[in-house]
Amino acid sequence: MEKNFENILLRSPETEAEWQEIIKNQCEIFGDGKAFYDDFYIWAGKECTLAAYEGEKAVGAVCFPEITYTEKEKELKGGYVFAAWVAPEYRGKGIFSAIMNGAEEIMRSRGYDFAFVVPEEEKLFEVYEKMGYTVKAENGFPYSASREILREYNPTDDIYMLWKVYSRVHGMPAKDMEFFNHTMRVFEEEGKFFAISKRGYLVYSPRYDGTVTVYDRMEKGSLVCGKSCVRGLLKPFSEETPEKICFNAFFEPDYETIEK
Repeated sequence: MEKNFENILLRSPETEAEWQEIIKNQCEIFGDGKAFYDDFYIWAGKECTLAAYEGEKAVGAVCFPEITYTEKEKELKGGYVFAAWVAPEYRGKGIFSAIMNGAEEIMRSRGYDFAFVVPEEEKLFEVYEKMGYTVKAENGFPYSASREILREYNPTDDIYMLWKVYSRVHGMPAKDMEFFNHTMRVFEEEGKFFAISKRGYLVYSPRYDGTVTVYDRMEKGSLVCGKSCVRGLLKPFSEETPEKICFNAFFEPDYETIEK
C-alpha cells in the first residue's frame, strides 16, 4: 500500500535497513530493547507494519498483527494496534491519523472484524476514543487460565523478586519483609499462592483440570488488583463485534470467566 499525504508517503518498510530504522525508533520512543522487537516481528510477521516516510526517512509507524477473539463460539479476527508512533518533530501535522487510517484500511481489506489497542498512557484513551475506538475491554477477575501463564518457580530468586515487586507496586516499605511473609501465609491459608508469571507476578490457586484461577496480578509494572478496569479499546469493523469485551480473552490461554 502506498499513499501520499502532504509529502508523506505511507508504505511498508521494504529493505533490512528500513526495518532496522523502524526498530531503532521504536526502541527510543518506547524504551524497549532491540531483542524485544526482533522477537516481536518473528511472531507478528513483517506484513503487519505501515510506516510514514518523508523521502527516505521514517517519521512514524504502526504495527497491527492479527489476533482473535471468541464470542459465543464464533472466532472473530482483528488487528492489534501496537507501537504506534510519530517522531516528535512531526507531531501535530495529522500524520498519526493518516497512519492509523491507512492501517485500518488494510485491516478491513483483510476481512478483520475489529482493531484493538492498549493505550500506553491514560491520556491516550481519549485520543483513540475520538478515532472510533469506543468498545471498552475490561479485565475480568477472578478467571481461569492455563498454567502456561506461570513459569518454573525458583524459591531463592523468586521470593526476593516477589517481595521487591509486591512492595513497590503496593507502596509498601521495601524493608518490610515480615509483612510480606505474613501476607503470603494468609494467602496460603486461603488456598492461594504467589507466583512468578511470564509478565510479572500473580496470586492464584490451582484447579484439578490443569488450569489456575487468577485473583490478582502485576503485569509489566502495572498493578491489576482483582477488579474490573478498562485496559484496552476496540474499534468494530463488523456488526458481529460485541458491545463489551473481556481483555483477558485476548492474551490468556484458555481464559474462562468464573462467577464470584
